[in-house]
Amino acid sequence: MINKLPVIRNAIVLALVFATGLGFCAAMSCGAELKTTDEVLFFHAAWCLPCKAMEPTVRELADQGVAIREIDVDDERALARQFQIQQVPTVIRVRNGIEDARLVGQISASELCNFAKPPSQRTYIVPPPAPVVRPEGIYYPVARPLWIGNALFGPVWVLEPRPSWHVTPRAQQ
Repeated sequence: MINKLPVIRNAIVLALVFATGLGFCAAMSCGAELKTTDEVLFFHAAWCLPCKAMEPTVRELADQGVAIREIDVDDERALARQFQIQQVPTVIRVRNGIEDARLVGQISASELCNFAKPPSQRTYIVPPPAPVVRPEGIYYPVARPLWIGNALFGPVWVLEPRPSWHVTPRAQQ
């Protein structure tokens, strides 16, 4: 009976979690709860050199008012386990308590700043693809919005034989 006490305790905790609808982290008291607002989590370690290289940028973003939280994976193992952190540095954007995006490895200051911005303020720099030559002619890439139901996914690149911006040269006299 003495050997079964931890098993019984864990079963009771899990039963309470499912009965009350509490999150697993809240029921097990991980020690670090997530905010319901948007924030950026920066998982690092004291022994990690790329993490140390990124720390000034992270602190500068925090000074600018960005909701960014530094988490040492050695000190807060439960939170690192919850987000399945395999490598450091890892930067995770959390929106409404749910992971929205993740970057793994050392990233530049501009990438981190862009990653931390709200979606409406981010810059997406994607070079347009080159024209495609086919036997029937040249096809030019044109950016078009992709709508699926009421959601906008895009823009996507579509090949058109003669896009709307194409000007036909005048015939020479």
